[in-house]
Amino acid sequence: MKEKKEEKSITDYVVFYVIIGLLLGIVLGNAIQNAALGIFAGTVIGLASGVVQKMNKKIEKENNK
Repeated sequence: MKEKKEEKSITDYVVFYVIIGLLLGIVLGNAIQNAALGIFAGTVIGLASGVVQKMNKKIEKENNK
């Protein structure tokens, strides 16, 4: 029996991309010698990426109906 694949919620995307953003922010922070600014920038990038990714999936799903 084939089970229906569970839909990921937006929080899953946001958490995943914020973690990626934090890691990116640490690298950016070291590169520009300002860790706080780098982590903030990475978090914002991660959050935006997560939201955009979720919206793309939603639009794709609606187009396939």
